[in-house]
Amino acid sequence: MVCLLTTWVYILLVLKPDDVQHVPEIVFERERMSRNHYVVLFTSFATVALWCTLSVSKPVFGDMGTIAVLPMVTFFGLGRICCPYLLLTH
Repeated sequence: MVCLLTTWVYILLVLKPDDVQHVPEIVFERERMSRNHYVVLFTSFATVALWCTLSVSKPVFGDMGTIAVLPMVTFFGLGRICCPYLLLTH
């Protein structure tokens, strides 16, 4: 609790919310699920499932880091992410 309060005070001091004039409204547009959405959902759920069953999947995949690379390989291989996204590390 002390860490939470300390962090909150630090954020208030650094970001200074007093100078905010207007908070823009976020508009949510509902759209149909596309194939891309399903690929991302399935890959995410599969990754979490493999992490949860690590004691069973460890002989096949090894460490958790190997499982964590699977979504990156999947998204890069299917074109969901491309090289410019990987180069934005600054």
